[in-house]
Amino acid sequence: MAYLYNNLKMSIHPTVSQCRFVFRIIGILLVLFAIGCGGPSTQNSPDINNSLTEYTTYCLEDPPSIGNWNGNDFFEGGFSGLFRLGGSDSVFLSITDRGPNIPLQRASDSIGIDVKLFPFPSYAPTIVRFVLRNGKMVIMNRTPLQFMEGIKATGLPPNHEYDRKTENAWINLEGDEPAFSSIGIDAEAITLENDSIAWIADEYFPALYRVSLNTGRVISSFRPSNNGPIPELYKKRKSNRGFESVALLPDGSIAAMLQSPPNWSGTGTDDTNQLIPILVFNYKTGASTTYLYACSAAYGTLKQSDFKISDAFATEKGELLIIETAQRGNTRHRMIHLIDLSKATDIGQMNIALHHFTRMPANAAQAKLLGIQTVKKSMVLDLNKITSLDKFEKLEGLCLWDSETLAIVNDNDFGVEAKKGKDDFQFTGIPSCLTLIRLPKK
Repeated sequence: MAYLYNNLKMSIHPTVSQCRFVFRIIGILLVLFAIGCGGPSTQNSPDINNSLTEYTTYCLEDPPSIGNWNGNDFFEGGFSGLFRLGGSDSVFLSITDRGPNIPLQRASDSIGIDVKLFPFPSYAPTIVRFVLRNGKMVIMNRTPLQFMEGIKATGLPPNHEYDRKTENAWINLEGDEPAFSSIGIDAEAITLENDSIAWIADEYFPALYRVSLNTGRVISSFRPSNNGPIPELYKKRKSNRGFESVALLPDGSIAAMLQSPPNWSGTGTDDTNQLIPILVFNYKTGASTTYLYACSAAYGTLKQSDFKISDAFATEKGELLIIETAQRGNTRHRMIHLIDLSKATDIGQMNIALHHFTRMPANAAQAKLLGIQTVKKSMVLDLNKITSLDKFEKLEGLCLWDSETLAIVNDNDFGVEAKKGKDDFQFTGIPSCLTLIRLPKK
């Protein structure tokens, strides 16, 4: 009971609602049981306990080369998703994002548009298979994404019709001509449908891609439209904050969450929004539902717009484990939550044209007034307590190793960052690492 007391901050005389909440948590603890996070048919629930007993970090010590740019060697990294393969071996899949890209602040201020340097414009987001061996991450193979044989995807931003021009990609420091790509993908998450098919989440559009695991070829793609499975509501995502997670639910449906609360009104003034849409998509039937997740409220030096979802992993009971993060000034928020979709309202089934709405609810209380029940969530783990994670700014891959162990991988931004106040870059020395966090047995 000490764990429940500390985390719920109950008074000496708890209310009825507090008691019901405690009983619900106890019920969850009783039904969760131990099996691994291997293939799609064996995704399971974690043991929930906030007291840690052990964590171990494995790092990629010899990353493969991406190439040389202006005398500087760049190396593979940017891991932005995680999935453990079935079997007894410690084999994982990850997906890299759009490649090295470096913010150019002076150029951005000069032209009034966010500018990033892409030193390798032909870099393709890549499926990476790696193993934990002798205390290290060791890459087994890499498979770049491609739209058809011989035509690789790129990481360049697409200049599509419904996105504001808020980001320019430069391929040199002179900015001779901004670069765009009709086959640009900013891959941010990966899950498996079966041993040969993967699903990739794209932060740009947002989009979902069904991909051959062996060749990296995109078999089919799904983007927001007025007659497709992804409603036009998802076009309202903030620039480059599309899908940041993807997970396979037990019934074969695909779940994906936007990275952060969308810009409901399109005016850029609604940064108080706490609600993030969750898409659940049955690609075999084309049917989809949309639920709402309520982020934590801003506190400390954080603003509400700082909150992001970094990844999601589905349990065998159809729950989602998610990473919720935010950082500003001296306040860092890093939480693992377990969310239950079962009693949430499908806002896609409401008799309203969601993509025409100019005013949407900003939090769970406002949603309730409209008859919308947001998904239920409970805190699993405060990642700020894992000191070995302090050196990683971005934690962007999550899965279960087994019922007692979480696995988390960091996005190291390919080991490069902008120099403050200059349109130049420097190497950080931060490696790509996977951390196993073991929770104690009850």
